[in-house]
Amino acid sequence: MRIDGQPFFVVLRRGETMLAGCLMCHSTPERAPKGLVDLYGPKRSFDRSLGEVISAVSIRIPMAEAYAEADRFTWGLSGLLIFVLFAMYLAQLLLNRALILTPLQIIREKAGLIAKDDAHLGEKIELTTSREFHDVADAFNTMSENLRHQRDHLEERVRDRTRELTEALANVKTLKGLLPICASCKKIRDDQGYWTRIESYLYKHSEAEFSHSICPDCAKKLYPEFYQAESPPDQEQD
Repeated sequence: MRIDGQPFFVVLRRGETMLAGCLMCHSTPERAPKGLVDLYGPKRSFDRSLGEVISAVSIRIPMAEAYAEADRFTWGLSGLLIFVLFAMYLAQLLLNRALILTPLQIIREKAGLIAKDDAHLGEKIELTTSREFHDVADAFNTMSENLRHQRDHLEERVRDRTRELTEALANVKTLKGLLPICASCKKIRDDQGYWTRIESYLYKHSEAEFSHSICPDCAKKLYPEFYQAESPPDQEQD
């Protein structure tokens, strides 16, 4: 309750009770001393009974200081809770940065370097945070090494194939241009104006080599006694 505008906690306790000796003055006005009735009148504090409560003890405790202390405790506890929550948020942020964001940033930067310049293939990243990111780093390093190995061997294979092709082209001599050839003996006239047998000319100007044989038509003309008629002659090629 409030008294004079200030909060108080009020407690009432039972005080004195009516005793037998007290009833001589407080039972009825007729039994009370005459001087008492003349002084206080016949109505005040009469008609009492034995054991009746005649007084009470009022205890008033001012609550203003208690309320102020409660307010201070509440504000202090609220500030402490806010500080604890902020500290927990900051700790979680730092842990996320150290355990998640930083490893992802390292992997992203290394992947960007490889994408921009394949000379970075084969380079490794070291992550000693959580086991999951350690496994990711191992997989990334294995992939980088495999790509570097394939790229290096690809360049070697290209160089080998290029060298083989170059050697093959160097060993090939191609006859170009218009070659004058005799309509009768089939000799070819070279650049100096000399007439050369066709096999000699081809042997000189290419890598071809000749072995002599005889066609069926010539064999029939030159060696009729050895020519087998039952063998079908080869068709003449132009």
